[in-house]
Amino acid sequence: MKKENVYTHSSDVNAVRSAQNKGESLEEVQYRQRKAKNKKRLVAAFVAVAVIAVGIFMCYAKLFKIEKLKIDGECPYTEEEMMKGMGVSFGDTLYGKSEKDIKQSVKYNLAYIDNVEISRIWPSTLKVKVQKANPTFYISLEESMYVLSQSMRVLSKTEDIEKVELQNLIPVQLSGIKSCIEGEFLACEGGSEQIVGELYELLEKYEILEDITNIDVRDRFDIRLAYKKRYEVKLGDKVNLDSKIQFMLSIVTEVAKGGSGGIIDVSDDEVKEGTFENYT
Repeated sequence: MKKENVYTHSSDVNAVRSAQNKGESLEEVQYRQRKAKNKKRLVAAFVAVAVIAVGIFMCYAKLFKIEKLKIDGECPYTEEEMMKGMGVSFGDTLYGKSEKDIKQSVKYNLAYIDNVEISRIWPSTLKVKVQKANPTFYISLEESMYVLSQSMRVLSKTEDIEKVELQNLIPVQLSGIKSCIEGEFLACEGGSEQIVGELYELLEKYEILEDITNIDVRDRFDIRLAYKKRYEVKLGDKVNLDSKIQFMLSIVTEVAKGGSGGIIDVSDDEVKEGTFENYT
C-alpha cells in the first residue's frame, strides 16, 4: 500500500497546539489570529497615513513658499502695495492664507480694487486676477457728491458737481443710506445698492450703459431709469431684471420710429406686458 503524504501549514499546526493548550476550538483560535493580524495592518496603515500627512505638511510649510506674484488685469497698485494690501509677504506659505481671507484684506486695504480672484501656481507663484474699481456712479448727500465704482465702492468725495459730470458719471438716487465712507462699499437699508450693482452688469451686458443718464432706486419696488434722455423706464422691482431690460429695448426699437420720447413701463414681474406713453 502506498503511503499518502499529508502536508499541513505550520500556522495550522500552531493553531491546533494553541487550541489544545487553551481548550479552545480551532475556529476560535483562527479568529483570534485573524483579528490580531487585522489590528497590525490597521496600525501599519495609520502609521503610513501619518507619515504621508507629515510629509505633505513639511512640503507646504518648508517648500511651497511665495516667491512670485503674477497680476492679471488693470491694477492701480504696485506689486509691493498689492502684497501688503492682501496681507501676505514673499516667503509666506503659498497655501497659508485662504482666498476668503485675502479678499477680505483687499476689501479693507485696497480701495481702487473691486474684486480679486486668487489662484496658486505650483510651486511658488501666487496669481491674482484684478477687477479695478472704475468711477461709474455718483450720489449726492447734503452738499457733497460721492463718486462710486461699478460695485458701489465709495472712491472719493467732492463738492464740485462739474468734476463728476465731466467724468460722465451716472447719478444714482438712493434712500436709507447707512454708510458712505471713502474706501468702503456703500451700504443702504434694504440692499438697494446691490440692485444698482446688478443693473450695472445688465446695462454693460447689453452695451447701453453710456445711454443711461439716471438710476432711481429710492423705492426698490419702483426702480426707474432715464434712457437716452428721451425715455423714463419703469422696471418695478428687481425680479426678472434681465428680461425687463430686453423688453425695454424691444419697445424702444418700435417707438423710436415715431421720434418721440415717453414713459416705458415694463414693471410686470412676469414680463408679459409692457406699455409706452408719449410725453405729449
